Order: sequence, then C-alpha cells, then structure tokens
Amino acid sequence: MLCNCESLVAYDGSVVVCEHQLGANKLADLPETIIILAGTRQFAKTVSDALKNIRHRYAESIPLNITSIKQFKSEILNDDNYMNYGNGVKEVYLLLLEDFS
Repeated sequence: MLCNCESLVAYDGSVVVCEHQLGANKLADLPETIIILAGTRQFAKTVSDALKNIRHRYAESIPLNITSIKQFKSEILNDDNYMNYGNGVKEVYLLLLEDFS
C-alpha cells in the first residue's frame, strides 16, 4: 500500500494516519507492507501535537479513524502489554521528501 500521512511523530517514531489515508479500513485490514510518503513539514514532537495539527487543519470536519502506526518489528511485541492487543505488525517504509518553499 502506498499512502501519505497526517504527521510523523519525532518522540516515538510513529506515523499518524486517518480516514483520508485509510478510508474505513482498520490497520489489521491493510496489507503487511505500507509505504508512506511524507514531507519534512509533517514532523510533530508528540502524538498530542499531531492531533492538534489535525484539529487545526480540519477545523470544519475532523476526520474519523485517526490512529498511529508504531509497531514495526515483531520482536518488540509483548503479550503482557494490553496496548498491543489487536495491533498487527506492519512493514513500514518511509519516503521522506524535503519540503521547499
């Protein structure tokens, strides 16, 4: 799958996406390999900052299905961590483009 993203989170390396990228699909429904196209202006410090950017960008109609992709390797999954329940591991490749004004 090839798509863009809403934000790249510098704090934990996650990629924030929403219905504009995923449609009505859940992460588990997506292919195992995802290629993300992003620009350097899409960096946010934290997930909270990324959500603020989405709220600002889409003030009239905030998108649904907002999620972050952060599980990149199977060895980091831990069955004791309930936050990982239902999250499938994806091979995520990032193509980062320099934004020129």
